[in-house]
Amino acid sequence: MQAMRVIACVNQKGGVGKTTICANLAYALSQRGQRVLAIDLDPQAQLGQYFGLFQNKRAGIDRVLAGKSELNDVIQTLSSSLCFIAAGPALQRLESTPMGKGRGLILKKALKRAPPEVDIILLDCPPSSGFLVVNALAMATELLTPVTPDFFGLSGMSTMMATMRNFERMIGKYQRHWVVVSRMQKERRLTTDAIDKLKRYFSNNLVPVYIEESNAVATSPSYGQPVQAWSPQSKASNEFAQLADTILEV
Repeated sequence: MQAMRVIACVNQKGGVGKTTICANLAYALSQRGQRVLAIDLDPQAQLGQYFGLFQNKRAGIDRVLAGKSELNDVIQTLSSSLCFIAAGPALQRLESTPMGKGRGLILKKALKRAPPEVDIILLDCPPSSGFLVVNALAMATELLTPVTPDFFGLSGMSTMMATMRNFERMIGKYQRHWVVVSRMQKERRLTTDAIDKLKRYFSNNLVPVYIEESNAVATSPSYGQPVQAWSPQSKASNEFAQLADTILEV
């Protein structure tokens, strides 16, 4: 039996497309026969909007982190192959929780106590390095880092790599680290130069599928659907399908 994979979509820089990739990848993987659980660890709580949950006030991962619920207690079933755990109304307060002994292992321990019946868990992380991200990094078996192909995107990657190495010294190496180019504007010279640098420095991690900026990607969440459901014939839909295939090829 294949072990459960836990993939944290993480980058300490904001605006790089973490939530977009997490939601669309979760849906694409579920369409390929994987039982997927998407967890919203970002206090902005936007992940559920991709699944039509615009006013989702239900308790979620906040209660698990507060020690009041188990993972299985807060799962919402979206389809036969896709489940979701909301951020929950108290997650914003928990972001500033002081780190103490064992506080970074709450989610990892919760997963061991009550593992959901899924193949892949995707964690949508906030752009920070506090309590929530620490729990995500401790729980994850793999990392997926979206990066925009520009100066600030490359700068953010160096910070992310330093954080990852610090964690690996404490908990051991992650099985994989995927680097995904997102929000790409291919007509820009800067884009080409940035991708060349990513290929040079992250050749073993860089996914050969780039997620371009498009109307389909920008519009689909307002309809409460991932892009593959809202615009299945679009180029963006094909990009996320290819990304899912790449993740499953290991």
